[in-house]
Amino acid sequence: MRRLFVGAVTAAVLAGLGALALPQVTPNLSKATHIAMTAFKRLLQMERVLVVDVRDTESYRAGHIPGAISMPLDQVSTRADELRRSGRTIVTYCT
Repeated sequence: MRRLFVGAVTAAVLAGLGALALPQVTPNLSKATHIAMTAFKRLLQMERVLVVDVRDTESYRAGHIPGAISMPLDQVSTRADELRRSGRTIVTYCT
């Protein structure tokens, strides 16, 4: 079963962001919250998640999850307000 990290990468960078709607999000990637692909697709359809592609811009342009925003990892801390304003659970990915 394919699984995605939920907020794990951004949580590591945005320690002060506040609640991400998932109580166990942690900057320790070995303990990162995961979500099954089927659950992710359901949440995406319901527009309950903000999907953030943290790869470089070229990788994003080569292909990404429909609806995902491009926010390379080195930009996450400077764009934290943008994530905070979404009010949605943040799902990050880099593969």
